[in-house]
Amino acid sequence: MQFRTWRSRFGAKLMDVVEDICTIKDLKEDPKQLVCKLKKTCRPMVVTVDGKPEVIMLSATLFPSKKVALDAVCELARSGAL
Repeated sequence: MQFRTWRSRFGAKLMDVVEDICTIKDLKEDPKQLVCKLKKTCRPMVVTVDGKPEVIMLSATLFPSKKVALDAVCELARSGAL
């Protein structure tokens, strides 16, 4: 599957469109397994409800770096640079 995994232009693995999407049912049935997967992959996971994306989960260790990046993008947008 050539397009299964998206990569940033720096080669970092961003999302595996097969592995990083789960249903709310999966989350209810085995939350511990999904939390372990989040920690292992260090990638966000999309949780779907009725086939539509509802929330994105990320590990607590990954959150600070993602927040810094998001804050920087928001600041650029506010300044009109984007």
